[in-house]
Amino acid sequence: MISMHLLSRVASRLAVGLILLFLAFPIVVVVVVSFSSATYLTFPPPAFGLKWYDAYFSSADWLRPTWLSLWVAAAVVVLATLLGTVAALGIALSQAAGVFEFLSNGSSVKSMHPGWAAHAGLLAARLAAVGLSGPETALEGGMGLFQQFADAGAVAVERFSASLATLGQHWHITEAAYKFLPCCHYLHPYVEALDQLGAVAAADIAAVHCWVAPGAAPIICEPWPRKQAPASGHEARWSLPIVVAARLIDGAIGQATFAAPPSEPVRDLARRVTWSALPASAFPRRFEAEVKVMFGDGHAQRCRIDDVFGGATRPASAAEVKAKFRANAALCLDATAAASLEEALETLDQHASARLAAPLAVPAPAPRAAACSGAKA
Repeated sequence: MISMHLLSRVASRLAVGLILLFLAFPIVVVVVVSFSSATYLTFPPPAFGLKWYDAYFSSADWLRPTWLSLWVAAAVVVLATLLGTVAALGIALSQAAGVFEFLSNGSSVKSMHPGWAAHAGLLAARLAAVGLSGPETALEGGMGLFQQFADAGAVAVERFSASLATLGQHWHITEAAYKFLPCCHYLHPYVEALDQLGAVAAADIAAVHCWVAPGAAPIICEPWPRKQAPASGHEARWSLPIVVAARLIDGAIGQATFAAPPSEPVRDLARRVTWSALPASAFPRRFEAEVKVMFGDGHAQRCRIDDVFGGATRPASAAEVKAKFRANAALCLDATAAASLEEALETLDQHASARLAAPLAVPAPAPRAAACSGAKA
């Protein structure tokens, strides 16, 4: 009996073939007609000849635009290749190390970092499972991660060795910080600080000054002119003046804040935001923020956050984390799929990876699904 999968493959290939024929047929007709001996367009041609090619190659009116088109095409190819190569190098850099160089032009490759890290981890596990070997001292070895990339490789190795003493006893995942805003984590305490102001009319604000930890400044403050005028909403996710202005103008920071380039009112207020170094900063152990809002009538309000909400010193509750998950899941899953995924995550130790992926997976051909069966979560 012919399987539905086979019928589907045959039907899809037939549809693709018909589409290609539909696209190619006019080109074939033009090529055939170009060899016609007729004075007017007729198909099929009454006879074949080269009169049209002779007219084309003997006419300067045709050859001049042809050469111009070829020069333009060549220039476009070279320019596109150079730009494409530069973009590819930037993406490859993020794939290799997840660096912050994306900030130089606000490129969207940052969004790929978490997913690519997960992809790399899963792929490494599968390759190890089928026998691919790797160095056993990838972190602490003489040419390992710490020696190559840490500022003080030997110190990092010693610190890593000391941390192994509590392996299996102290679970650091409980110290992980949860982000509750869709922008750079360094910006979150500034939004919290502004929340302390209560209801404020943006029209009454004359200027805003922010004190920033020196370690965070290169990410959210530099270069300042570009931070005040990002090219896209995505780039604004790492902009202190835009996030501060958006919070004061719109009253909140959410997905809509970065769905489009900042509005003119937000840009206008961002131009009145300034910053300076935060004295005695505890960064990166704590994400602090201090903000002073000056009003047109001369009075000012100063607000401070000692550490961001969601971190080790101000942990979020399970209910708050679940609410964040549900809000994010609703962006791409229906309610049933989101609830199913939430249930699977809460009982992770009871699930095989194939069952965990079920709420998100696209149905795959039977042989591929069988190859993944039995994998442990």
